[in-house]
Amino acid sequence: MTGPLIRLAALTLLGIAIVPAATAQQVTKPELGPGATVRVTTSTRSAPLVGTLVRAGPGSLTIRTGSEETQIDPRSVLRLERRTIRRHTGTGALVGAAVGGAAAVAFAIGFCDDPDTLCEADEYARIGLIFVAPPVLGGALIGSLIKTERWRAVSLAPYLALHDGSGLGLRLRLTF
Repeated sequence: MTGPLIRLAALTLLGIAIVPAATAQQVTKPELGPGATVRVTTSTRSAPLVGTLVRAGPGSLTIRTGSEETQIDPRSVLRLERRTIRRHTGTGALVGAAVGGAAAVAFAIGFCDDPDTLCEADEYARIGLIFVAPPVLGGALIGSLIKTERWRAVSLAPYLALHDGSGLGLRLRLTF
C-alpha cells in the first residue's frame, strides 16, 4: 500500500514542479511605444511626470497627463520608466497544487490504510483528480485576479539623437 501512496506523493510533487514552468510568463525587455504608461524624471521638474506616451522622436517625448500634453526634451531626462503589470496565475496554481496535493496525500493515507479497502492506480488517480485539480484551478483563478505593478527602466538611446541636418549626427546611449 505504501508503494502507490509514494507514487501519488511523487506525482503531486511533479505537478507542483511543472505548474510554474507551464504558466511562466515570458520576461521581455520593456518596449516603449505610443500608448505606454511612462514615468519620466527630468532635471527641470521637481516630481516625476506620470502619463501616457503619445509620441517619441529624436528631439522630443510627448506625454499626456489627463487632457494635457507635455513636450519633454530627452536631454533633460534623468530616468525614463515604463509600467508593466504582472498577473500571478502561476503562483496561484502552485499554491493550489500544494494545498490539493497535501489534502490528497492525507486522504489517501486515511482511506487506503483501511484493511477493507483495496487502493489501486485508478483510486489514486481519482483521489488526485478530486483533491488536486479544483485547488489548482481555484488558485490559478485567484492568482489571475492579483496584479503587481512594476516600473522598468527604458533606454534613452533612441531618443537622444542630435542631428543638425548636415549628414553628421551624434547618438548618446545611457544605461542604468
